[in-house]
Amino acid sequence: MTGRLRVGSGRNGIPLPPRNAMRNPAIMKRNTPFSSAARAPRGLILLSSLLLLPVLCRAQQPTERFGGFFHIVFSNYRASFTGLPTVPSCCPQYDDGGGVGIWTGLLYEDAFASQLLFQARLGVVNVGGSLDADETTVVSVDGFATPGVIRHTIDARLWELEFMPLLVYKPFPKLSFLAGASGAYLFTRRYAQREALVEPATGSFENGQRDRNVSEGEIPDVRTAQFSLVAGLRYDFPFHAQRRWWGALEFFATAGLTPIVNDLDWHINTIRLGIAVMYAGNAPDPAGRVPEAVQPPPQRKATAPRSGDIPRAEQPETRGETSGIAVSTTRYDVRGERIVADALRPLLNYVFFDHQSAVLDTRYVALSPELARQFRVNDLHRAGTMRIYYHVLNIVGRRLTDHPAATITLVGCNSNTAEERDNLPLSLLRALAVRRYLATVWHIDTARMRLESRNLPEHPSYPTDSDGIVENRRVEIQSTDWDILAPVETEEIVQRFEPDTVHCAIPESDPGVRNWTISIRDSSGVVYRKRGNGAPPASLAIPSRGVVPGDAVSGQTFRISLATETASGASRSAMIGSFAVASSTSTVEQYELRSGRKVQIFNLILFEFDSPELTGYHRRVIEIIKKRMAPLSEVRITGYTDRMGEAEYNRRLSEGRARSASEALKKPGVRFEGAGETRMFDNDLPEGRCYNRTVEVEVVGRRAE
Repeated sequence: MTGRLRVGSGRNGIPLPPRNAMRNPAIMKRNTPFSSAARAPRGLILLSSLLLLPVLCRAQQPTERFGGFFHIVFSNYRASFTGLPTVPSCCPQYDDGGGVGIWTGLLYEDAFASQLLFQARLGVVNVGGSLDADETTVVSVDGFATPGVIRHTIDARLWELEFMPLLVYKPFPKLSFLAGASGAYLFTRRYAQREALVEPATGSFENGQRDRNVSEGEIPDVRTAQFSLVAGLRYDFPFHAQRRWWGALEFFATAGLTPIVNDLDWHINTIRLGIAVMYAGNAPDPAGRVPEAVQPPPQRKATAPRSGDIPRAEQPETRGETSGIAVSTTRYDVRGERIVADALRPLLNYVFFDHQSAVLDTRYVALSPELARQFRVNDLHRAGTMRIYYHVLNIVGRRLTDHPAATITLVGCNSNTAEERDNLPLSLLRALAVRRYLATVWHIDTARMRLESRNLPEHPSYPTDSDGIVENRRVEIQSTDWDILAPVETEEIVQRFEPDTVHCAIPESDPGVRNWTISIRDSSGVVYRKRGNGAPPASLAIPSRGVVPGDAVSGQTFRISLATETASGASRSAMIGSFAVASSTSTVEQYELRSGRKVQIFNLILFEFDSPELTGYHRRVIEIIKKRMAPLSEVRITGYTDRMGEAEYNRRLSEGRARSASEALKKPGVRFEGAGETRMFDNDLPEGRCYNRTVEVEVVGRRAE
């Protein structure tokens, strides 16, 4: 956005406020979920009555639990307004924001069916946060037009007393789904507002300060009654064998129905993650619990496991019978193998912009600060080269976070044609856009990110060619720290087991069996469970990967047990087998095999436009390739170019690139050639053409053993 210029009486420039600076949003009528605040309580009372009705009408004694909970709350603001009612503001638009708080309180739960429960929660929740909006404008400093950024901020301190009735559906003994509504009273509702001149480093507003419209107090015209829809997920676990004390891992999501301020589009959604502790009194054991005791019964004929189904170790086989279940237990071995697959991909340090634009294109993946904290470069292992490139700002942000002493330089450029000719302010605004993302999302200190602006880049593409014009509209990320712009190295570890399936032979059971349960336990408890109705099958195929954890240790034993229940309600159980993790585990490096020979392919070198020369950065990349070559490896190098230029010229250029890489490898017998133009990556995109300016280094190892 470009505002009018105004020169102050002193040395400092003053950006003029927009025309709607003093607009009162309270007089702007907007559509809200309810036409009046009175409708929402009636709806909540009706919903609560429907939830409570089955509890009041149930015919059997319920299982009650009560306790407390504590959650971390991630609030997200959905907003579209220019300022609070009666509060002076120059913000063109607040769009979104949020914050982190807590939710804590008491809960009560009562079952009125085997899989359906009612739950009520009463607690306090902090949904405070901030709304930020950056306004890009042009200011006057010492009589010169200078790109400027004004940051508009509203910090909201919001606490609610919340009542939440929920229906709980429990399809599994420990997993529950929750849904309902919440009604809350907003008892703390204060705000603090300021507008700060962020860029440039010099200059001030008309008041002679770098801040204006600073105010705080109670939020005007606030709506104290807040209503939301709620959905959740919960995983229960008992603290001891009597199952009176329970813990739970919980996830909730809420969607706000009422605005914070009357006639303003400002709603709150939340994500809540936390724990609950509950006391169940004399609650019965959950349905499906497998009895632990095994009583020795009289001897009867057993059905042996099918031969050839399971690799057997040399442990002795024992036979017996418990409570009418014939038993045949044998110890089996499962061998594990860790498959390690690594990948190296080049990182293009350019961010491209549209014509006359200083806004980051949507093809670059933008994260929230919360998601940035969870971002790991290794999570991109299965992504392609271009998908990784679109995370370039997040990769640089993560690396700057991991290397707090590193710095970068952001060089803003333009095409120097048409409206962009000699437009250095536009180049600076583009560099500011990149710095703003790294500062606001990744919290990188702006002192670590130096800004430069120029017209054409130092190594421009053809400035008269349409493809070259597009490529020159960019910000170059530069750094003297190798770790910031190094090739992207990722790794994936997959656990594989032999055998991949354990075939469990199930002995005969008495007639009249109504249902059965197969359980597998290790020292930590049940790791696998399968249920069925009627008589159990003769055998059961169990995937090893679904049972044995990736961090299993050698010798770790897993016991297989069978429990049955007859029509009369009699329960019987026995151990029917076991298996253990063998001591012979191995780690395998994954790579491509061609005719029994190991092949690795590297595309790590990205050349400058129309250049076959290797830079100091490229020579560091060559060292990476050299370390991965065996002494007897065969090496073939193929050079490529983008589509710009004549075909024969591009073939010679690609050959020059291959020759440069061959000379840097300093390995006798390297074969190289130039392939010219390629469609390895999309030539219609500027980043695709940059990635096509490469060499492919194919390293073929000696014949595999």
